[in-house]
Formats: sequence, C-alpha cells, structure tokens
Amino acid sequence: MHAVIAAAHGPGARDAVAVAVDLARLHETSLVIAGVYVVPAGPYARAYEHAAREALRQELEQLCEAVPPAVPHTMVLHACSSAVRGLRELAESEQADALVVGPTHRGRLGRVIHGDVTASLLHGAPCAIAVAPRGWADGGVPLGRRVVGVAWDDSREAQMALDEACRVVQRTGAVLRLIHAVEPLPTSAELSWVDDEALAESRHERARALIDEAAADLRGRCLAETAVLDGPAAGVLGDVSEELDLLVLGSRAYGPLTRVLLGSVSTRVAHHAACPVLVVPRPADGDAGAAAGDDAARAAG
Repeated sequence: MHAVIAAAHGPGARDAVAVAVDLARLHETSLVIAGVYVVPAGPYARAYEHAAREALRQELEQLCEAVPPAVPHTMVLHACSSAVRGLRELAESEQADALVVGPTHRGRLGRVIHGDVTASLLHGAPCAIAVAPRGWADGGVPLGRRVVGVAWDDSREAQMALDEACRVVQRTGAVLRLIHAVEPLPTSAELSWVDDEALAESRHERARALIDEAAADLRGRCLAETAVLDGPAAGVLGDVSEELDLLVLGSRAYGPLTRVLLGSVSTRVAHHAACPVLVVPRPADGDAGAAAGDDAARAAG
C-alpha cells in the first residue's frame, strides 16, 4: 500500500483513525489523517474559510496524538466545495490504497447508520474503502488478529477480496473464514412443482464444492475454514460479522474498473456490520479486459 487515509469527519473520526492505524501497521505503510473543510461562496467566504480551517486543524491534531509513534503519519487539510469530492481528491493525490471512514450515529439495536459523506464515498471511490463501526476505538480488538471473514462466490470480484483477506491473515496469523450465503428462492406459483428439499440440497452441494475448492487453493498460504449458511446474503454477513475482526468484500460486478461500486448487499453489510468492513475495488489495468469480458457475459446471461 502507498498510504492509508483516515477521514476525520464527525463523531466517528476516532473509530476511523483506529481502523486506519491497524491497516497501516498491517501493510507497513504510512497513515494520513485527513480533513476536508467546505469553502462557501459569498462576501464572508475568506473569514469562514480561516475559521473552518483552524477548527479542523485543532481536531486533526488531537486525532494525531492518538496515533502510536511507530506508525509514520502526516496531517492533511484540504479545501473543497464538498466533503465527498475533497476526500476523493485526497485519495487520488496521495495515491491511497485505502480510505477509512467512520459511522455518524447508531440506529435501532445499536446498528450503525452512516451519514451522507460516508454513504456517498462508498460509491465510486478510487481505492479500497474501510468502514469502522462506532466504538471500535474504545473496545475493538487489533484488526484481523483472530478471524478475518471474506464473502465468497465464484466471481472475479470475490477473488480480489479473497486475495486481500489472505494478505491480512498472512501478516497476523489469524484464521481466514470463507463465507457463502445460499439465498432463498423466490416464492412463485411457477415453482410449485419443484422438490424444495432436493433443490435445496443441490444448491448446498454446489456452494460447498465452490467454497471447498477455494479453501483448497489456499493451502500453504494461510489457515482457512469455510461456512455455507442459509439466508439473504446481507443478513448472513451482518450476523456473522459479530464473530469477526474484519470482513472483506468485493465490489459489485458492474461499473468502472478500479473503483469501488457497491450493490444492495454490500451497501447493507457496510452499514450494519459489527466489525470493520473493507471493500476492495475492481481489477485494474491488465485485468481490465478480462473483467470487461466477465461483465459482458453476465449482462448477456
């Protein structure tokens, strides 16, 4: 990694910094504590900009004090017309490999609900996005020390996520857990003739074969376990996140290469997971042609 950026915005900034520190340690790279202040138009813009910059500087200096001395870090203040655009600009200018954001507040049952900045960043980011759950700075275990989960199917995007998760566990000695959700079939009169038990068994067998093959390919690289679970993918991954230190997801299959683009499943997981979630971007450069071919095949199918 070139750098890990912690987005210092709102009450979740401490949690974002805590996760970013762990990522920087894992990848032996530098950390950037970044803040964006919005510059308005109008006759009082200059005075407002000065006040906003100084207030943000003080906030970032306090966050930097929590960074261990062994982690090289810098502080960056960036003026922009919007926080989302500013953070994306910083990610590109710093050649960041990961941008870490935090939650804004909790919803029902303590679940994390993200504000506009975080939700917008999750779509179209130029690098991997990590989302820190609230409270991680106060009670979270070191990232990826025990169990690292990865959502697995046979897609290219899932393989990218698996490769990243494997790199993490190789550095920490954690157990890698491959997780596959067997989605329920839609209820339809057209399917009334189907033998539900036989179909369910067949789908489980196929899922088990796929995930076992992936685990076998990891032998000699890391210790891996597998889990084939019934239920909607977002719900399954959200529930199992209670047992993980980190959950790694791939971007959805469509959209620009080298960007993070989330579908409905990954968006819900990033919003509700109990552990940090790392969403890796799609393949780049040499893989672009193959990925584009995969997209065309999926669209045709």
